[in-house]
Amino acid sequence: MVSFDATEALAPYREGRGYGAILFDRERLRQADAGLFSPQRWGDRARPVDEGGR
Repeated sequence: MVSFDATEALAPYREGRGYGAILFDRERLRQADAGLFSPQRWGDRARPVDEGGR
């Protein structure tokens, strides 16, 4: 985040032994949560990603 953008939001979360926050755009996503990174959430639309992301 380089400058303030009113559409950006942070969603804090705690899972297992870790914690963090997801920075997201409220115009594209109402609320972010850690489930966004779970392949089970996406079902048949999930696609494997190689090391290092896309």
